[in-house]
Amino acid sequence: SSLLLRCKGFSRAIVVDPGNFPKYISERYEENNIEWARIPAEEFEYTQRFDEAWIYNALPHVFDPTRILLQAKTYTNTLRIIESINAGVDIQHPFSLTKEGLESVLGVVGVVENLCDEPPSPRNDHFFGVFSFNG
Repeated sequence: SSLLLRCKGFSRAIVVDPGNFPKYISERYEENNIEWARIPAEEFEYTQRFDEAWIYNALPHVFDPTRILLQAKTYTNTLRIIESINAGVDIQHPFSLTKEGLESVLGVVGVVENLCDEPPSPRNDHFFGVFSFNG
């Protein structure tokens, strides 16, 4: 479930996730005035500019990470992102992101850190940052 459930005071909040989750997830979103677009992020059509977009643990799982990043860059003022990088490809992760690739698409410089000490794993390397885009 979305980190938006921890937020208050927003005028509009939308979760974009095609996942098939238990009914209580949609009920929690509804109770907290959070819209849920149950579609792939590549299919989400922005109808307004948003103050913020949050992308976390998503891009290795999608069809077109570049499209999603460019849409977020175009239609949001601030992007908060944390994604695993250099993790390899498998059935659940069709893309292996790199720091250089993310920075190239976004036109920014991010931070990379290994966020877990044990056990060592390439999936522990993460790219993150908060970036401003003013259209």
